[in-house]
Amino acid sequence: MAAVSTTKKSKNGLFGLLGGKSALQQENDRLAAILSATPAHYCGWSDEGEIFYSRGFCPLLSLGDVRHFADIQSVLAPGDAATLEGMWQNLSGTGKPFDFSARSKTGSKTFRFKGAPGTMRLLWVEDITRETEAQKIRDTEQKQDIAMLTAAIDHLPASIWLRNDRQDLIWVNETYAETLGISQDEIIAQQREISPPPKAKKKAATFTLLPGREQAAKALTEMKTQNVHAHVITTAGDRLLMNIFEIPLPAHNMTLGVARDITRQEELATELKRFKAVNQELLQQLRTAIGIYDSDQRLEFYNTAFSQLWGLDDGWLNTRPRLSDIMEKLRETRRLPEQADFKKFKQSWLSMFTNLIDPHEDMLHLPDGSALRMLVIPNPLGGMMMTFEDVTSRLELESSYN
Repeated sequence: MAAVSTTKKSKNGLFGLLGGKSALQQENDRLAAILSATPAHYCGWSDEGEIFYSRGFCPLLSLGDVRHFADIQSVLAPGDAATLEGMWQNLSGTGKPFDFSARSKTGSKTFRFKGAPGTMRLLWVEDITRETEAQKIRDTEQKQDIAMLTAAIDHLPASIWLRNDRQDLIWVNETYAETLGISQDEIIAQQREISPPPKAKKKAATFTLLPGREQAAKALTEMKTQNVHAHVITTAGDRLLMNIFEIPLPAHNMTLGVARDITRQEELATELKRFKAVNQELLQQLRTAIGIYDSDQRLEFYNTAFSQLWGLDDGWLNTRPRLSDIMEKLRETRRLPEQADFKKFKQSWLSMFTNLIDPHEDMLHLPDGSALRMLVIPNPLGGMMMTFEDVTSRLELESSYN
């Protein structure tokens, strides 16, 4: 330990050394008042080896007196005492300031030591035990929160990962590891992507943006979430379709990755397309005119009988016109019943998109004398199907019998 001998000492502090000079007395009093208001106490040595310290310095460290620097070290834990000695020697030799927290020898207290260069070398000390204990409690609670959050994320049914600003994987959850069949540490060490990069030819044909590093780099550069679809083969040999997201975290210059399994959704979408194709092929063969409209009131499907009944061009029908546009065309060609208030009549049809719950049936008597049986069936997901059957001959036959 460093031993600093003294020829003089003052328990009245710095101003006890200067107090004999009456010309400085007023300035001394002012500075003494400022120092007494600070929460820290000080001890220092002049270039002549004179020691001085504030009244509270010794009581704070449970010292009776300070004759040597070793006296201060004696109340500290050995490791902290040696560190403080080295810092004090640097301050004395090079003027390098320091700010250091040290534990007492008993471990019951924590002190903050600060060294500042100047005409007289000063060692400031402050008891920060209460603040340190409070911070320990906060740190413990934070670690518990992080552990709980990490455990929750680990068991989410989605692969999640973090990348640094170089797009390196720095953390993955357990679901990610289970998908690849290796440990989390191995994934980080090997930088194993959940979706391996495709071959050059396949990339050109399939991807506009490569999943993985390229996707993460773009997310971080544009500060905008990037997502792509990619296939992943698990250790069990299952081929999964994943929706892969790379989300920028600007505050940390990192990206958060999430891979969501949408294989089932893809299968359902494929089945639905196949089912619709079969149904439409069947509807195409019927003699009844059929028009199906989506939730935006646009024509989604029609059969040949529909275009023939209304005398509408297939090219125009394929542009998916709205029902209101179709009604306007039919009005121009006098293919709808004559109406005193056509606007009200048109609105009665359009309102069925939102008001119709059960199937609705009606008879339409056209200007050319023909009669159509109209059946409107609402779609629970939005839109409706309209069928039109020419019943003119049947009505004429019934009329002849009556």
